[in-house]
Order: sequence, then C-alpha cells, then structure tokens
Amino acid sequence: MMMIQIVWKYGEAFTDGKIVRFFVGTKTYGELWATVDFADWPLICHLRWRATKRRSNLFYVRNSKGGDKLLHRVLTNAVDDLVVDHKDGDGLNNRRKNIRECTQADNVIFGADRRRGFVRRIIREQVETKPHVVRVPLADGSMKEYVYPTRAKSRTKTVVIVKDEKPGKTVGFGQENSI
Repeated sequence: MMMIQIVWKYGEAFTDGKIVRFFVGTKTYGELWATVDFADWPLICHLRWRATKRRSNLFYVRNSKGGDKLLHRVLTNAVDDLVVDHKDGDGLNNRRKNIRECTQADNVIFGADRRRGFVRRIIREQVETKPHVVRVPLADGSMKEYVYPTRAKSRTKTVVIVKDEKPGKTVGFGQENSI
C-alpha cells in the first residue's frame, strides 16, 4: 500500500492507513523516523516528538514539548514499577504489537536473548502469601499483635525458543521457577 503524507504541525508524517511514520530526527542524530499504529496517532499527534539516544545505538522517542514523556510509556500507560520492552529492540518502532510492559529484570533478559538470537516468553502469576504476624508481650501480661502484609510471591514459567542453525527449525524448552 502506498504511503500518503498527512498534516502534522511539527514535521513530516506519512500513513498507509495501518501505520504512521513520522520524523523524529534532530541535528545531532540526523534523519530518524518513528512508527506507531494509525489508531494511536490521534493520541500523540498534538505533541512534538524527537529522538533521544540511550546507550551506544539505542534510540527512543521523547516528547520535546509539554513535558518529558517517552512515547512508548504514553502508548502503554505503564505504571512506574514496570518498564516497556520493544520486542524487536528498535526504540523507534512503537507499534502495539512491538511494545509490552515487563519488569526491569525481564527486560534485561529479553535484551540479552535478542542479542543471542533467542525468543523468550515468560508467564508470571502471583501467589498469595500469609501476612507476617508478630506477638509482643506487654508489661501487664497481655499480648499485642502486629500484622504486616507480605509481598505476593511470583511463580514464573519460562519458555525459551532457541533458533536452530537450520532455517525454519526451532527447538523449545521450559522451566518453572518461584521467586
């Protein structure tokens, strides 16, 4: 499908009806383009977005007007405890199918797996735990009880798909952990 130019007051933007590609380059970083789903464009088009660099070759899209927001966090509305992972490792590709919320630890694992050519899927479930109870004897002989909530344990099942040397063939294995 052919890309057509759309009006965006902060620069160039093109769409094919499914995705929107818009210019986020700067004088420092040169010509860079970000991609979002067409359905997300009305949510972000009123802001000016520019590329920002993290680490050696990793770019993200940051709002340069109206606050300091990263595009992937605006799209996912991620809570502060979680990070947003770009499945393909490209911080300029902000399509819904390419971004997911995860813990910092999972994000590190996903990044390492991408570099090694693995695909990892982690299934996490919360397991309720009992509260911590402390009983303290008082001077009058009675007992005072303090109840402290504990964090729920996470049980994870990790499935790693290793890409084999032969095209089209994969080998899968899994393990279950309690954290």
